[in-house]
Amino acid sequence: MVARRDVVVVGAGPAGAACALTLARLGHDPLVVDRASFPRAKACAGGLSPGARDALDELGLWPRVQALAHRVTRARIEAMWGADYTVLDTAQGWVLPRRDLDMIAVDEIRSAGIELREGTRLADVGQRAGEDVELTLSDPRGTTGIVARWVVLAGGAHMARRLDMVHGRLLQTLMARYEGVEHDREAIELIFDEDIFPHYGWVFPEPGGGCNVGLCVEAHRMGGRTVTEIFESFVRRRLGARMAHARQTGRPVGHPIMATPVPHGAGRAGLLVAGEAACLVNPVTGEGIGPALRSGVHAARAVASALSGEKSKGEAAAAYRRDLTRTVAPSLLVGELLRDVGVRNLDFIFDNRHWLFGGRRILRAALHL
Repeated sequence: MVARRDVVVVGAGPAGAACALTLARLGHDPLVVDRASFPRAKACAGGLSPGARDALDELGLWPRVQALAHRVTRARIEAMWGADYTVLDTAQGWVLPRRDLDMIAVDEIRSAGIELREGTRLADVGQRAGEDVELTLSDPRGTTGIVARWVVLAGGAHMARRLDMVHGRLLQTLMARYEGVEHDREAIELIFDEDIFPHYGWVFPEPGGGCNVGLCVEAHRMGGRTVTEIFESFVRRRLGARMAHARQTGRPVGHPIMATPVPHGAGRAGLLVAGEAACLVNPVTGEGIGPALRSGVHAARAVASALSGEKSKGEAAAAYRRDLTRTVAPSLLVGELLRDVGVRNLDFIFDNRHWLFGGRRILRAALHL
């Protein structure tokens, strides 16, 4: 027997959680499924920009996040050829491992009485006549069929690669946690490197005294190497003696990222795509938490407007696409510009930032803070 639901949200990360919580607060009863079981490890530096903070605050999650997160007051950016600059003003931010951030969101989903099925994979999705969406879900007990009036796909970059709706640029990431690294506890570090141009490696301090070290690199820049080989080379060349007393804690984790400067195709009648599944990731920084949260809220409001009869399904999907263009796309476009022009010229920007028109703003935009 095929079950029927008004809304199914696939993915319980930032985009899916924001969508589900907003739907519940608007009076709807979504089903949330995720292939993972929580808590889970995630290859994410965990930086929370003021934009992400504002979105978490609107969802009522910020007090719990702030209580656990590590605050930073500055950001150090190192260019490919040695110049560096520290952003002191407007660089207020927080760092919280995604394992903890996701658990806060999942706890809120459960507290709201929203049904969450963990360890449940999306095996198939298809749209039928009348714009309903057919899903096949798979878990250790077998497969289940669901017909939903609306589906929001928020399952991350893996999902983006399966869909024929949104297309982006593929990046690979690898991250490891360490104790004993020489680093500034008040600063995040972004280290641009010619080997992974136009992207960067990072050192982010975490709650508890340790830090995470990682990098992202576009797939076409890997030259037949594994991301582990690239990571080891980066750590050796760019961190060097700072790692002399470092001890790795836990296994390194990797994760693909799909990024695009223009989020076309993220919605159609009955089926919306949010977060990394919609490639809503800054093309230069790889930052995706803020865009994911915002897209989840926009998706929920669009779905609610259709379920209430305020808009048709087509009108609701169009409204979602407009909201993404209005609130998310500008930062993605800035990231694309920085990727294509700014990274190569960071040394020039650093050296001439005091007289270069907009130089300091360029540096701040590079951080997406």
